[in-house]
Amino acid sequence: MSNLKAIVRWISATALLLAIAWPGSVRPVDAKSDAWTNKGPEGGHVTTLAIDPHVPTTLYAGTVAGVLKTVDGGKHWALAGTALTTIVRALAIDPLAPATLYAAGTVGLYKTTDRGSTWSAINDGLGPWGMTSTVDALAVDPHTPTTLYAGTTGDGIFKSADGGASWTAVNAGLADPRAPIFALAIDPRSPTTIYGGGLAGAFKSADGGGTWSVINTGLTNRFVIELAIDAEITTTIYAGTLGGIFKSVDAGASWSAINAGLTGATVSALAIDPISPATLYASTSGGLFRSTDAGASWTAASAGLGAAAVDALVIDPRWPDILYAGTSGDGVFKSADAGGVWSAANERLIATIVRTVVVDPQTADTLYAGTAGGVFKSTDGGDEWRAITAGLGTTDVRVLAVDPWTPATLYAGTAGGGVFKSADGGEIWNSANNLRLRDNFIFALAIDPQTPGTLYVGSNGDSLLKSTDGGGSWSTAGPFNTQALAIDPVLPATLFAGTDTTLFKSVDGGASWIRTPVDRARIWVVAIDPHDSNTVYASVSPFGSAFRGVLKSIDGGLSWTAVNSGLPYDPRALVIDPETPETIYAGTRNGVFQSVDGAATWTAMNEGLTNPTILALATKPRDLYAGSNGSGVFKRVVRRR
Repeated sequence: MSNLKAIVRWISATALLLAIAWPGSVRPVDAKSDAWTNKGPEGGHVTTLAIDPHVPTTLYAGTVAGVLKTVDGGKHWALAGTALTTIVRALAIDPLAPATLYAAGTVGLYKTTDRGSTWSAINDGLGPWGMTSTVDALAVDPHTPTTLYAGTTGDGIFKSADGGASWTAVNAGLADPRAPIFALAIDPRSPTTIYGGGLAGAFKSADGGGTWSVINTGLTNRFVIELAIDAEITTTIYAGTLGGIFKSVDAGASWSAINAGLTGATVSALAIDPISPATLYASTSGGLFRSTDAGASWTAASAGLGAAAVDALVIDPRWPDILYAGTSGDGVFKSADAGGVWSAANERLIATIVRTVVVDPQTADTLYAGTAGGVFKSTDGGDEWRAITAGLGTTDVRVLAVDPWTPATLYAGTAGGGVFKSADGGEIWNSANNLRLRDNFIFALAIDPQTPGTLYVGSNGDSLLKSTDGGGSWSTAGPFNTQALAIDPVLPATLFAGTDTTLFKSVDGGASWIRTPVDRARIWVVAIDPHDSNTVYASVSPFGSAFRGVLKSIDGGLSWTAVNSGLPYDPRALVIDPETPETIYAGTRNGVFQSVDGAATWTAMNEGLTNPTILALATKPRDLYAGSNGSGVFKRVVRRR
């Protein structure tokens, strides 16, 4: 029984972000605890790339959590400043003064004049009615680089004549200014001529954005994602769409499809060789392709790239055989032979969205991270990671759970792929999807700590499901839209299930449920004190409810009190110290917070945490792990008092 209790205590320190993560023992943090360090995994989602035209070994990568920079051609990467943590959708460099860089994202525009060391917002006038627009496309006038253009998601095109200090809408003539703008390109010889593309097709201005005209003749697919202009013959333009690539040789007056040899219709990136513009590169949903005859024919150029889609391409302006590709999950790749062979260039490029972190309950240095690009494993406490995706692929993994008795057995809940199971520590995965689900989007996954063959799954649009044979078969066991689960580690027939509206409790393994007083609120996470089953914590977001943030019950869920002093609302992760349960950690959009008095008060513990949006927490002896929204896993050594 003592061994059972030890395992139960370990398991109960779970950090839930729609998931269960199995922790170890941590002593309370004192004021001199070590700072956070960013541990990986390397790679992740690179949304855009920019290359310094003067020093092309310097590149910038836009990610889901800011900008990273390399000064050695991709050998090593580092954050380009710590103030910028937004999703970056576009980058543009001042071609005459490349220390100046612009970054566009979900919160408007940012500018640096010191190569990324510091950033400032430049959003005055960038949006209607005092609001800031989401920017998807940027272009800098190559002759007068204080003149900028920004294409937005639903507010049209804006222009700045003062380096971004102020902006004015320039939408006259656009077919629908509310249609998203995905691409902008400036004629390098006549920079008052600008081309745009988006949901309404292609359009052109010959007067610096003063007026626009639609140029869709022959453009049979009018969802334009990419535009590129031949630098030598600037009346030649290429458009990447949802229906392949189109070419115009008359400055957009007419278009024709050029897709011979291409597979996959959706074009996500286009690049033209700056020295030999008959050489083009295009990324589609079928891979990466190269043309040496101005698009008349295409051949595959994906060797070594892997499975992730390429979302960004840049070419070295001096040595155009050198290319860089930013991918949707595997980071940056580099080719030195014009796309013949690619290799990863990701050292310290950490851009992974980590939704859940779990610790092997028997081997504390073994960790698993569920990410937007699959599962990663570390066997040295997080210093080194490797992808373990055989049979799983790069599926978005939302939740992970480890069998406490046989920790080589893992379960992964995915966004759209249902549940997967591995019996060998994640080396090979197999579907466990005899679920009869309407939607295979899994929100929550939990294992009975005393009977590990029993597990529960919460999904989008379906009832809570239960398996008693390790995922071989499933039966209905609870409420719809279960998004958070917690199992009492001592009495595992007691469960809490949080939905998008209500927190429920069962004391008979899901056979029946009662509604707790927590309703009219979305339940993000539930955690049960491993020493006192009557003490339960939940994090909620209200809609018409008086409850918000972290709630605490000391009577098994019959009544609840808000405990948010010093804490930002709506944490996405909670973990209780298994040895000293009055110590609790919360992962929020403003970093990690700690309470040492049973959640009565909270203090931030964010030194070294460069990404404040925390989605998951897990513990092991002396260490605390935080999974972030776009910067991988952070680790903090926790010193004992």
